[in-house]
Amino acid sequence: MKKLISVLLILALLLPCAFAGADFNESGMSAVLSKLDKNSFTQTYQALLEGEILEKGCSGDYAKALQRVLKEFGEEISIDGKAGSGTFKKLNKIQSRYGMEQTDYVDAEVFAELLCALLVYKEGAKAEDYVLDAGMDASQYLYCLARKQASDGHYYLAKKSYEESGWADWADRADSCKRDWPKDSRIWKSSSCGSGVTVKFKVKNADSNTATCFKIYNSDDKLVAVLFIGGNGSAQTSLKPGRYTIKQGEGTDWYGRKDAFGEDGWYYTWTFNGGEDTVKFKSGYIYTLTTGVTGGNAGSNYENWGNF
Repeated sequence: MKKLISVLLILALLLPCAFAGADFNESGMSAVLSKLDKNSFTQTYQALLEGEILEKGCSGDYAKALQRVLKEFGEEISIDGKAGSGTFKKLNKIQSRYGMEQTDYVDAEVFAELLCALLVYKEGAKAEDYVLDAGMDASQYLYCLARKQASDGHYYLAKKSYEESGWADWADRADSCKRDWPKDSRIWKSSSCGSGVTVKFKVKNADSNTATCFKIYNSDDKLVAVLFIGGNGSAQTSLKPGRYTIKQGEGTDWYGRKDAFGEDGWYYTWTFNGGEDTVKFKSGYIYTLTTGVTGGNAGSNYENWGNF
């Protein structure tokens, strides 16, 4: 009998540790719910605090609220109030995506964790104080923020946030932030870019493992075109006649149009006519700008990655 008692005591000590989660608090969650501004979320959270548990096959208004949360995350789901296997499959998908334990139930803690992650998904870094005050782990917040940054196309920032978080499978997530080099040389062009001028870029003497990205800004400092050349090669775009600033980035690891090569790249602003950081393109002309040659009539100044 003594052996049985000791085993039961050990289990009683181990079980809380195995399922321990974040310690969410009602006052902090109240602020999170206020930011999300959905009565059904508030009502469902209160019901869960009082002991309600959502399980596979449940139905009703609380099941609808769960489905609405998943839809807010961007999932394709019907709000029919019937939380079957399909609903819980999508729940587990979101839980995996945001570094949560996958569950086959939703209680107050699970729902609070979902709501905090949802606020980060919607507001990014602006949600930090709210979710931390509610009880979300700081490392998990950074993991959720990384997911938001990646979904916004800021893959280098996402990589840094994953690394700083050290949460769940952060290393694999950080590594997955690297993008393949684009196959097309012109990877983005503003609808207001216009025509009348052709600008060609040529990269010579570049290491085949190094890529080059060009960003073109108009006189209002608005980005109008982004071009990419892997190794040696050329790229071109059309522009309206006018005055432009040309910025160049170089690197090996590519993190997409918005973050380019991250802080590990090298960045420059082209200069013309002895130091001007803008150049005037005239209508009907074709301009060829070549890097990797000496004796040209253009120079460059180092640029900060954040201003690229």
